[in-house]
Amino acid sequence: MAIGAEVTEGCSISATTMAFPITTPGAGGNTTATSTISLGCTPGVDYDVSIDTGLHPQGQTRRMFDPVLGTYLPYEIYTNSKMTAQWGDRPGINTVSGRSGRTGEEILTAYGKIKSTTQTARHGKYSDYVVVTVNF
Repeated sequence: MAIGAEVTEGCSISATTMAFPITTPGAGGNTTATSTISLGCTPGVDYDVSIDTGLHPQGQTRRMFDPVLGTYLPYEIYTNSKMTAQWGDRPGINTVSGRSGRTGEEILTAYGKIKSTTQTARHGKYSDYVVVTVNF
């Protein structure tokens, strides 16, 4: 009796919503939020995770948009908690790379920031959508 199996290399990805708290202009300080990115990969797979600039970029600056007001609120996404390395979509430059472990499950955190200098935005409900991609 012959028995066989083939395991292919692969990854799936999901992410939670990055929900910034309600911001008051002039309150001082940066407003921050996080999102959890979950990878389910075949064990031992090399991966690279990128995040695009969203629906409303101005150059490489991400911006949320309020359709009622027609105004924007700039923000950024970082790979580290000190918020010194922006997360982007250029492999080897501003993405997150790694190798899936024994279980294949990997958890990454995306750190978001609205700078205090942009908190003079008009009151409203701002949103954006970014595409998070895993290449393996």
